[in-house]
Formats: sequence, structure tokens, C-alpha cells
Amino acid sequence: TEMYLGGLAGTTSNTLIENSHAELRIGTGVTAPSGNDTSYVGGLVGYLFGRENGRSLLKDSYGLVISESDAARTTYGGVANRTSFSDLRNCYFDKTVSRPESMLAIPRHASTATQSNVTGKTTAVMQSPAFVETLNTNAGLDDDSGIWQYCEGNYPILVSEGTCEEFYSKYGMSSSSLSSSSSAESSSS
Repeated sequence: TEMYLGGLAGTTSNTLIENSHAELRIGTGVTAPSGNDTSYVGGLVGYLFGRENGRSLLKDSYGLVISESDAARTTYGGVANRTSFSDLRNCYFDKTVSRPESMLAIPRHASTATQSNVTGKTTAVMQSPAFVETLNTNAGLDDDSGIWQYCEGNYPILVSEGTCEEFYSKYGMSSSSLSSSSSAESSSS
């Protein structure tokens, strides 16, 4: 049996996900499924799939994956773990805080899925004004949408989420909060 876990969704089909962010923490007490079961973890989506006649789209988003668990039979993807009949554009994960450190953006990417500007970036880059511009302009391909805002010393948030101070005091998703976790948690927008 396969089990999928993501910061926004475990599995999703024929879906549009855009302008989203998530922090997924897996604590030390989390263990792998028993028997022949395998778990697949993605920063945004565990398994993003569509059908030949209806594709899924994930764009202009980022995820953080922090796993303190070394559970056997678990694989990790910074953005998604598995994709098929889907398109991914302008999606990122923080490769500085990723654990395991060798995490790929999408380890199980099917030939029926396309990706453009899907990669890991450092914390410093993801917390810069230039990264906000990357999210707002589809990596320079579109006009500035103004949807994302810069938060000095933190990851960008959506303008619709209020001020940086309000957001971070409510949710606490920041590089300084990534140091410890004791249980499986997910915060997303």
C-alpha cells in the first residue's frame, strides 16, 4: 500500500493549485508504515496527477519540508513526490532546511508531466525580494501579479494574508522556527 503526505494535499487529481505555500514538519516520533507499505512525502503535494483528458496544474508556489524522522520506506520530494499528467511551473522548496539534505524537487516525475522552474533554493534566496519577484512574475515570464509580498527575515506570504507581522505571529512559519518539532504538523495557505 502507498501512503501520500503533502503540506497542502496528500493526493490531488485534475486540480489547479496556485499561489500557495506550506511548511510540513515530520517529528522524531513518526514511524514508517508497517509491512510492505511505503509513504511518499511532498512539500506541497504527495501525488499530483491528472488524466489524459484533464491535467493538474501546480504553479507559483513553494514548500518547506523538515523531517526529523529517518523512517524506512519513506521518500521525500521538496515540491511533490510523484507527478503524472500534470504541469508544474515556478515551484520551489528550501534546500537549506530540507531533511533529508539530498531531497529532489520531484523524485518520481512521470514522462506525462511537465515542469518549468521547479527546483530547490537556499533560505537566503527564498527570503529575498528577488524571490518575491520570481513568484510574482512566473520567473520573469509574466507581468508582476503583486500577489506575493516580501517579509524581511522570513519567507514571502500572500498579500491577502495580511501583514508579515500578523501572519508570522499567528502561524510562526519562519527560518527561526525550523529548529525543532516533536510531532507531524502542517501549516499551509
